[in-house]
Amino acid sequence: MDELRKAIAKGKWRKTNYVCYHEYIVQEKQPEIFRLIAEAIENTEFFDVWKEVRYNNLYVDGWKYWRMGNIINRKPAEPPSI
Repeated sequence: MDELRKAIAKGKWRKTNYVCYHEYIVQEKQPEIFRLIAEAIENTEFFDVWKEVRYNNLYVDGWKYWRMGNIINRKPAEPPSI
């Protein structure tokens, strides 16, 4: 988890208000950071469905992360109750 947190901190997150406020990174611009976060997202048990597509969600330090192709998005969020 320390390696994941370091990757997240190193990421150059871009802000956008498309659909809702969130931030993102693009695989081509930050491939190693993208790879580490994407692997963690793929190994989570949490997910959402948006426009009939299922997206795994990763929750780390008050942020929700999800992958859409070659983009990883994040927005502030509390993890779901189990």
